Amino acid sequence: MPFPGNERLLSCERECEPHPLLAISRREPVIIVEVYMGRATLNFTALVDHAKRFEEVGVHAMSVADGPFAEVALPSVMLCRKIREATHLIVIPHLTCRDRNHLALVGELLEAHCEGMRTILALTGDAVDKGSLSSKRTVKAVSDIKNSFELIKLISDLNKGEHPANLHVATRTDFLIGAAVDLDKPSVEKELERLERKLACGAGFVMSQVMFEPERVTELLLRTAYLKIPVFPGLMLLTNSKQIHFLRKKNMTRVPASVQHRIEA
Repeated sequence: MPFPGNERLLSCERECEPHPLLAISRREPVIIVEVYMGRATLNFTALVDHAKRFEEVGVHAMSVADGPFAEVALPSVMLCRKIREATHLIVIPHLTCRDRNHLALVGELLEAHCEGMRTILALTGDAVDKGSLSSKRTVKAVSDIKNSFELIKLISDLNKGEHPANLHVATRTDFLIGAAVDLDKPSVEKELERLERKLACGAGFVMSQVMFEPERVTELLLRTAYLKIPVFPGLMLLTNSKQIHFLRKKNMTRVPASVQHRIEA
């Protein structure tokens, strides 16, 4: 018998259709918009308004970052709940193991499940020394779950109704787990090996870091075709040199020189 109070989790599991992201990917290209909230803001109204507009123009899903660049931000699961309340979009909260201990991670996953979320992007998270609070020495990373491999395995175990500490889990979760890949790493072969490990841990789809050249997108799709799971290339529209400066400052991704020249011309 489940513990008292878990009835909502059980009913939620019965009511929600499993993994609509996979169903859409089998019949048409999936359009996912990734967003993140500016640091230290309590106003999420604009984000919800954007979500409504995205739905109107045919976007299938919104992917919501979790404290990107190691900055203070509203929790991704909460923001995804607000988006779900206002739209029919699929939501993909990012979840990092940087900021939460083991108990907090499991609790947030159960909360997401109760709220009807069935898709999670599991990440290690940007290093805390990249954030604006790092110089004040007020922020430390949490190391209960050390990296995305362990986080993916944790979510996969919850999907099986298991828990590594042998704690009682009243019911299985039903998450489709996403993993990240970055072909701009020094060794593409090593990055693909890491991706295979993530799939072995339980990942069921892939999202890439942003790319700016069509040939890079083609390379990603060709190099990952053997995996037989959905792979979603990350694309970013660059409109001015300030965006390039921001990406360089955050060490977020490499913008090819040819693209920089076209933007700055």
